[in-house]
Amino acid sequence: MGSIDQLPDILSPQDPAASPFGFLQNTLRRVHEGTRVASSFLVVLAMLLSALVFILARSGMNDPDIWWHLRNAEYLFQHHQIPRYDLYSFTVAGHPWMNHEWLSEIPFYLAWKAAGLVGLKTLTILLLQIIFLGVLYLSYKESGNFKASVVACGFSTLLATISFGPRTILFGYLYLVVLLIILQRFRSKGDAPLWLIPPLFCLWINTHGSWSLGLIIFAIIAASGLATFAGRPASATARAAGRPDAEDGRLQLGNGRGSGDQARDRTSRAPV
Repeated sequence: MGSIDQLPDILSPQDPAASPFGFLQNTLRRVHEGTRVASSFLVVLAMLLSALVFILARSGMNDPDIWWHLRNAEYLFQHHQIPRYDLYSFTVAGHPWMNHEWLSEIPFYLAWKAAGLVGLKTLTILLLQIIFLGVLYLSYKESGNFKASVVACGFSTLLATISFGPRTILFGYLYLVVLLIILQRFRSKGDAPLWLIPPLFCLWINTHGSWSLGLIIFAIIAASGLATFAGRPASATARAAGRPDAEDGRLQLGNGRGSGDQARDRTSRAPV
């Protein structure tokens, strides 16, 4: 069967806009290209990883705290305010307390109101899928090897099953992945939407206590970017600006050639 590019000339007029067949041809070509991409081996590997996450996350309700979170969200919707004191315990009833995870409780409560246990499980699986696809993307960007990234994410899925379930920390993991993707893009390309980080932390602080871990990771990455290590290659920003990187300097030092030799080389290569 011929390809889309081999359609008769009647479907390929000189001016596609002059005939309705031009739109048909473009549409069929896009469908053909999309089908080819969807059936690629790398996409199949990503689908296998997604299937593994689904299999490991589809059974059980591994976090009994979800009912407490649902009750907190119900109080928020009923009274339109966050609880200011302990409403449930017997020993410290009335003790001042602030619910710092209220923002992550709302989606679970809405899923529960919409579809009960099925809604809770659906939201949990959706969050896990997004998290591990984000980890896969981050791993591929760092390693450049998609197959190795899929294998690494598969092992990490097995290790992460302890956190599978309707848990508010899933939103914390999601924010962490987003933060790492932004920082990785900035480190590799020197251009990233850094303006997203402050609002990201504003959401994170009201979602889960793991925001402190994210702040520590952000500080470590920022400090490592400011530090200068001997023999470390320059950043993408420095290379884009035309500054020599540390790798070139190490090779020149190993050859015993200084800046004077480099200048003479450039002079000798210059056209007369």
